[in-house]
Amino acid sequence: MVPQVRLEPLSFAASSDSQILFKGKPLPSLPGTRLTDQKGVLVPTGWTWSPAIDTGSLREVLEAKAEELVLLTQGGETQRISRGEFVQASRGALRVTTANQ
Repeated sequence: MVPQVRLEPLSFAASSDSQILFKGKPLPSLPGTRLTDQKGVLVPTGWTWSPAIDTGSLREVLEAKAEELVLLTQGGETQRISRGEFVQASRGALRVTTANQ
């Protein structure tokens, strides 16, 4: 069991297909893709888009709202995640989330 003190700096959002996105530091050592937040655009760590354009322009082209994070995949897909969908990480919140998946 993960001690609550390690969960306190984390928040998470879950998708309907059972994927969980954690935010915060330090991240738990779980399998998955590490992402870098580039001013509200999440990309796999070490990856960038081409042609190079600034994040603000990219968000504008993608019509991202201010309260949304945009997740870009290496396959060119995008997902939008409302910042309001993130909840404080706790054992109880994780248990309820995984039970509902």
